[in-house]
Order: sequence, then structure tokens, then C-alpha cells
Amino acid sequence: MDNQMSNKRVIVLGAGPTGLSCAWQLVSAGLTVTVLEKRQEVGGHGATHTIHGYNVDEGPHKLYPQVPCAKPMIDHFVGKDLLTMSKTSQVYINGRFMNYPFGIGDLFSVLGLSTGIKCGLSFAVGKFKSFFRRQDRTYTDYVRRNFGDYTHRLVFRAVAEKLWGNPDELHAQLAQTRIIAPSIVELLKGLLFGFKGKPKLSADEFYYPRYGLRQLWRAMQEDIEKQGGVVLTGAIPTSIHRNSAGTFFVSYMREGKEHNIEADVLVSTIPVATIYDLLNPAPPREANDAVHSLRLSSLYILYLVIDTPRLLKVNWIFFPESKYHFARISEQKGFSEEMVPKDRTVLMVEIPAAREHIRKQMEEDADALKYEVITQLKELGILQSHHKVIDSFFNYSGSIYPVYDLGFKNNLSRVIEYSDSIPNFYLNGRLGLFCYNNMDHSMEMGTLLADHIAHGTTVMEWQKLRETFYEYKIVD
Repeated sequence: MDNQMSNKRVIVLGAGPTGLSCAWQLVSAGLTVTVLEKRQEVGGHGATHTIHGYNVDEGPHKLYPQVPCAKPMIDHFVGKDLLTMSKTSQVYINGRFMNYPFGIGDLFSVLGLSTGIKCGLSFAVGKFKSFFRRQDRTYTDYVRRNFGDYTHRLVFRAVAEKLWGNPDELHAQLAQTRIIAPSIVELLKGLLFGFKGKPKLSADEFYYPRYGLRQLWRAMQEDIEKQGGVVLTGAIPTSIHRNSAGTFFVSYMREGKEHNIEADVLVSTIPVATIYDLLNPAPPREANDAVHSLRLSSLYILYLVIDTPRLLKVNWIFFPESKYHFARISEQKGFSEEMVPKDRTVLMVEIPAAREHIRKQMEEDADALKYEVITQLKELGILQSHHKVIDSFFNYSGSIYPVYDLGFKNNLSRVIEYSDSIPNFYLNGRLGLFCYNNMDHSMEMGTLLADHIAHGTTVMEWQKLRETFYEYKIVD
């Protein structure tokens, strides 16, 4: 490490996976580090909360390390309490539950031979039409080229509308990032002959801390503090000023009082629009307009406490069809039996906020929305007549994933160009860099930035490394 860098003071905004990983790596390298987290709990959107006496995650999260640094870090902090879980999931479509990832037999038994033939013919037509189009511009273009219009209308369009919005207004990169199989042909080849040497569609197993994800994040927090770092929860930044000498002055509110702190390096993992609103002087109009044009998706999570030890035989069930309010359901006990009392279970129902009628109903009558969700779960046979909902609560999870609309690349380029003009100021993480990724990716992003800061590598080296973050592939 550069001796000059060892004297640097670093402020990290946000104590999610990226922020904590970055702070831990920095303090381990001997730098002075302070983390500011607005919530009372560390972990960001991967946090575990205690609500109504139940320990629940902010939606179902698995630890499936694809990057080399993640598993050793997880082992270090969780140790013998790290559970290895077999991953099982299903998709409900066309009135049937289908195992995911599915086999060729599952595909045709659920969809039927005629639907399979229509998908194949539609793919052929889409491939022919694509020869007259230079490149895929939208999510719809990409899916039609690689899966056909019929398959697009059968599955992919409804999924996009439920999760992110109109697929005709979404960038093709979102489809490339979220759809692992590059085409229907590659999907069928993989189903018939295996996916050896190809990206995995789904993890076979995953890891999970026995007492929830908070066990990982709190252990990381404690180690940061043990090494002399500071992690302040309930700390809400109110302004950021940088003087002519390059020192950052960060003001924040905590426990009703205003505080100020100085740093030589500022790392932000909070939503990029939020950090831009704090900067003083304010960014130029072009950069400010660009950052406020970047959209993030949001989610309502309905937790249902049921009077039965277990409810689901799988970890997840996906619901792509538009008629269902929810996109996915899971059970907290599907990750660890230690999280919920033995005689009951907690069902997590994820309701994306992309559709206007969902947002409106949630604002006007959340109880009615809950009743409709419970009714749909009963119609699906997930909740039986003998099951009793003994408690329920909603949690709003805002700003969780980037929405790659048609203008996002130009807007993001302007945003990053301005942030790069400020020496020792770094955007990072899913929300800071507007980068669609998994939790282990976020951890790697934090450690790689910390290595750059600690070892004083060039700005150009960091920028080149940063570009690779947008190449991450999502594995469900």
C-alpha cells in the first residue's frame, strides 16, 4: 500500500454489501474509515429485519458466489453457521407449476405440443425479420429476435411489464442481463445436451447464514469497528461540500443532532440521484437532468404469518403472468429453520410496484390489496382452507434495481463523466453505479474499489475495471 494513502481518511456512504465490503477492505489495509448508514440496520436491501417479533429478510436472498472473493469473505464472517441449501424453485404458468430450471419434458407437458410448435415457428420468423434490422434497440427487439414474438407475448412481455414497465421502452441490455439463455435454440440445446461450459440458468445450491443475512453484515460491521473503523447507523447525510484543497465535508443528522465529518476520499453506494442532490456546489444542469432521468424499481413485500410449520416444498415460486399481483413468493424457513418459531411460518409475497394500478391500490387501500393477494394464493392452492393467517405486515423496498430504459446509457454516461471530474470521489455498488447485479457482485465491487484506493492505482485502471461491472450475469 502507498504510505501516502495509508494516512487518507475515507467516508463510505451506505452500509449495504458494497459499502461494508469496501470499508472492511480499506480498514484492513490501515486506512481511517467512517461508514454512514441512514437505516438502523446494516445490510442495505440485503438486511434482516425483526418485524412483529419475526426475523425476516427484505425479500428472499441467496448467497451464490460467482466471483472469487465472495465465498472466502462469507466463510470468514459466518463460519460454521453458514448453511448449504439445495435450491429448488418453480414457475407457475398456463395453470401448472413447472420445476425451474425445467427439463424438456416439463416444458412440453406444461405448455403443450401445439404451444411448443408455435414458439418454434415464431422464433424462425423472428430470426428472419432480424436480418433486416441492424441491432436490437429494445427489450422487445431482443426477445423477438432470440425467442420469437409468440414466446415474447406468452411469457417475456408480461414479466417485463410486471417488474420494470413497458418492454417497448426498455433497453435491450436489460434483456441481455436478465435472460441467461441467449436464445430459444441455445435453451433447447442445453435442455437436451446439458449446459456444460455455458452460463448457469439457476444455482443448484446456495449458502445462507443460520440466523439470517444480518449475521453476515453485523459480523462485518463488528470487524470494521474492531480494527478502528466507525459504522454509524441512523446517520442521514444532508450535504456534501468539497473545498479547493480537495477535502470533503459531509454533514449528517443522527439522533436529532447535526454532525460534520471530513475526509480525503468519498465513496458513495447510495442511489446516485440522492448523492447528486447532496453535492455543493450542485452538479451542472446536464448532469443533474441525466441523473434524475435514471429510474430504479421498487417493491412491496407482504409478509403473511401462517399457523403451520411449513408451507412450500421449494424455495421460490415465480408468477410471470400479469393476472397475479405478485411476481414471486418464498418462505423464510426455506432459507433457515431458525428464523421463525417452529409452529408457524412466514410467507414472503413480492409485489412489484412497476404497474400503476398496484401503486394506486397500495396508496388508497393496502388492506384490499392484501385481501386480493390472499384470495389469489387460495385459488392457486398455496393457502388451504385449514391455514389461518395469524399476522401480516407490509414492507416497502424502494430503489432496489436499475431500470434500463432507452435513454439510460446516455444519461449514465453523463452522470459518471461528471463524478469522474471530482478527484477522490467514487460511485460504486448497484445503486451508485446503476449496475444490475447479484449480492456477491456487490461485494466484489466494494473490495476492488478498496484495493484501488489503498494501493493508489491510476484512475484509468479503475475506470477500466469499473466497466467490467456491467458485464455481470444474473443467476436466479
